[in-house]
Amino acid sequence: MSKSKTAATGRPKIAGGAPVPDWIQDPGDPLGIARGAPAWFRNHEVGKLPLTVRLRNVFTNNQINVVSDLDRYSDEDFSALKNIGVTSRRHLAEALLESLQAGLEARGGAPDLVSGGGAKDGTRGGRKETNNLSGAVSRGLMGNLLGALDKVGEREREIVLSRMGYGETSKTLGGLGVEYGVTRERIRQIEQRVIDPIRLGEACGDLMRSRLNTVLRKRDTPLPLSDLERADDWFRGVSEHPDMAEYLVEKLCPKAFNVISVADVKYISRLDQNIWDETVRDGRNLLRNSVGLILPEDECRRQVASLLPATARELEPLLWTEASRYCHFSGLRNPRVLTSYGRGREHLVRVILEDSPEPVHAREVSRKLAETLGREFGFSRVQAALSASGVLLGKGTFGTREHIPLSDAALKKAAEIASKAVNKRGARGRQWHAQELLREIRGKDPGLHDKFDKYRLNAALRWHSDLKYLGRFMWTGPEGNGSRVHIKEALREILRDAGEPLATSELKSRVAELRGMGKTFQIGNRDPVLRVGRGMWGLNDRDFAVKRDRQPELVEAVIDALRRKESGIAVEEADRYIDFSPRMNGDSIFSIATTDDRLTTGIGRVLFLREWGGPRI
Repeated sequence: MSKSKTAATGRPKIAGGAPVPDWIQDPGDPLGIARGAPAWFRNHEVGKLPLTVRLRNVFTNNQINVVSDLDRYSDEDFSALKNIGVTSRRHLAEALLESLQAGLEARGGAPDLVSGGGAKDGTRGGRKETNNLSGAVSRGLMGNLLGALDKVGEREREIVLSRMGYGETSKTLGGLGVEYGVTRERIRQIEQRVIDPIRLGEACGDLMRSRLNTVLRKRDTPLPLSDLERADDWFRGVSEHPDMAEYLVEKLCPKAFNVISVADVKYISRLDQNIWDETVRDGRNLLRNSVGLILPEDECRRQVASLLPATARELEPLLWTEASRYCHFSGLRNPRVLTSYGRGREHLVRVILEDSPEPVHAREVSRKLAETLGREFGFSRVQAALSASGVLLGKGTFGTREHIPLSDAALKKAAEIASKAVNKRGARGRQWHAQELLREIRGKDPGLHDKFDKYRLNAALRWHSDLKYLGRFMWTGPEGNGSRVHIKEALREILRDAGEPLATSELKSRVAELRGMGKTFQIGNRDPVLRVGRGMWGLNDRDFAVKRDRQPELVEAVIDALRRKESGIAVEEADRYIDFSPRMNGDSIFSIATTDDRLTTGIGRVLFLREWGGPRI
């Protein structure tokens, strides 16, 4: 098929000298021609087009049966089909235009889409037809619509305008049925009888679909319903009637275009609301499942965008906004990576840690959380979130893997040595303190030991061992008891089993058989484990001459002695100043006395009243 241009308009001509219709934006774009064609032509079988053998094979192989099947493809996707090149696209465009011209002539209309049918002289039913395409374009959607409604009865026109929401809120079928004294089904029938010719007419329905297709095809951002007339002047006036605009998209463009609602804003799209909502859910699930894969933000955007069909690419920015609403990207690298997904404080805490070049104290994290969320969090809740999102790297200080300047190999080796110590024969079931495990590492690899402290070792064991963490730097084997043995309880049970007081060294040794201890561990004077003599420990009541029922009297006697002396009493002076029966040594008296909050001891083992602030010596 050959084409030439008219001197007057510069528009190409179809075979036979007819000009290409104005509504075709690019006569060389076969997909644009197909999308903007009248409804009767879009249902045209492609087998009846004057196609080359190559194009027929392409259509057969890809199940393209009618012209509207081409809507499934974007320009990029269509060009990617086998045997579709520049020449094939040109042949297809020519075939579409030639068949379109033939169809127009067969329908008795001029090639400018006079009426879609009628006499060749442009009349219909003896009345001169003036609604040609150029006139339809100049009048716009509102002009064409109101002109079409002027041709129906007043009652029908009022019903349809009320359903559209023209100048008022759209009315329901039931409400109009009550108003006109008929059933809602009767109102629906009247509405359908009026709308169908408008939807099928080239001057309104077909032209609306064509213009919407052109507008959306050119966009790389969503099209709000309120911006429709700014995108194409043919839709002028619809912003004053938002209900009407939505109604017309639904009724004049069924299955081709939809109005979807996103965060209370309405957009025109080729997707319907259900598919859009499902796509948003898929995007959120994709991002949620991508946490931990160290994906940069641009890769996340690309994967989410791939969920949209090619005909809805303008929705990519909106889909990303909705899908990534609870995403947290962080890190010191560029681009930032997906760190977490969710609305909880744990996710924000993770971002704060990832964004910091060095470990962060819990107080600073708490401050940043309050700034971000606009409300305060209890310190214990912040610490819980830090424990879940990061690792403890100092007293009250948390960080991430990036804050530990050690290789994975070093972390794994330290964890391996510690695990072997915990799981060695004869030690199973024992609970180990991280300080003890560090001593094991020092014995095996002094150089490696120098790179670790108890915090880094704790992190290494979390990431690279199967040991069970019990809290407070305590570890046990994978088969061990899940409850940490508390020192206080262990001391009490050991003394109870011994049946007598024990020396400090013996008591520590027996505790070590149950669980590990830090290198600074000291036995504290806490009821019921009390000091009964220098370097000796026993159980209150059992190992003391003064039993519990009389111990309050002993405390009052001690306080009276201190007030008389007006200064502290050294342990060696207890017998001299404190007169109480039965008699006990100074260590025993001091042990019982300091169970009362009013009394304390200081340097040199001197007992004094806490209210003094010092021994006054």
